[in-house]
Amino acid sequence: MVVNKKKKIFYISPMPPPFGGIAILSKSILDAGLKNELSVIHLDTATKGVREKIKTIRFKGILNGIVNYVKLLFLCIKHIDTKHAFVTGTSNWGVLRDFGYVLILRIFRVKILLNLHGTRKLKSSNIIVRILSILEMKMAYKVLSPTKVDFESAKRYINVSEKVHLFYNSTYIPKKLIDNTKYINVKDSKKLTLIGIGRLSEAKGTFDLLNICVNLIKEGYDIHLKWIGRGAYIDDDIKSNKIVQNEKLENKVEFLKDLSEKEKYEQIIKSDVFVLPTKDDNLPISIIEAMACGKPIISTFMGAIPEVISENNGWLVNHSNNNELKECIKSIYLKRSDFGRIGDNNRSAFNSFYASENRVKELISLL
Repeated sequence: MVVNKKKKIFYISPMPPPFGGIAILSKSILDAGLKNELSVIHLDTATKGVREKIKTIRFKGILNGIVNYVKLLFLCIKHIDTKHAFVTGTSNWGVLRDFGYVLILRIFRVKILLNLHGTRKLKSSNIIVRILSILEMKMAYKVLSPTKVDFESAKRYINVSEKVHLFYNSTYIPKKLIDNTKYINVKDSKKLTLIGIGRLSEAKGTFDLLNICVNLIKEGYDIHLKWIGRGAYIDDDIKSNKIVQNEKLENKVEFLKDLSEKEKYEQIIKSDVFVLPTKDDNLPISIIEAMACGKPIISTFMGAIPEVISENNGWLVNHSNNNELKECIKSIYLKRSDFGRIGDNNRSAFNSFYASENRVKELISLL
């Protein structure tokens, strides 16, 4: 009797924590069933740190990279018969680390599925970042771009455009966690509960949103803001708490930290509208999570967000434009009858495009 062995694949990616988008995406693909289809040999590349932006090369990051190169070399030797690898990376300064993984895998003649984020920024990137990112793409067997804007950009930098595939950001949510997401019509309610997810930071626009909500509450709008996430730095937590305490709005603004996945989705489901006024993002996983929970979404014309959010499922404003964001919140406060329809559109879009089960199928087909 012949037993069919599962095809082996190296899985080179970070895992939470930190709870950044790439780490969550990588974990969600595994959780969605990749291990049921393939024999996964995983190397966790996370440095377990949280920073606002990668602007400097730090010793800890360099040391972590060297240690992981050694680990990958041993894995390649131990699993010499493995012919494919899935590698997640970015085209910012993280490419200095990721390029080493790609190079080692190519030495062992492994075909690489490179899930590369941020190629839309290559034109304005540092010359070193641009050169290494292009070399990575050329050495890869397939280049997986998370959004249409990255997809089109990646095709411009390599000669064989057929090797570039659209591979949407996604997340995995067990259906039992969001079974009770039927939207409760709030059109006759005076209270509007907004919820956001991400680091408490300038980059996510959280302080702008906090100040806008404070002003609207002062003007008489019955708004309750919940924010899930810690500050990128300790000062961010102190700053946000100070705003709330000074305005005596503890019962109107909640900062929710260290929630379990179940608790996070429960909070989204109990809220009316998801808000993320981000100033520096591509396609945040938090938006996809809110879609899965059937929530209308307010966000910005940033990165690939306009590919996902339109007049059918939410509202977009220009980032850093506080007046525009304030007027948007005021307008939906008065017009809530469409929330249910908009939420249903988002849930349908999630199931069709952004559920990680779809990414698992795509990976299998590409192999």
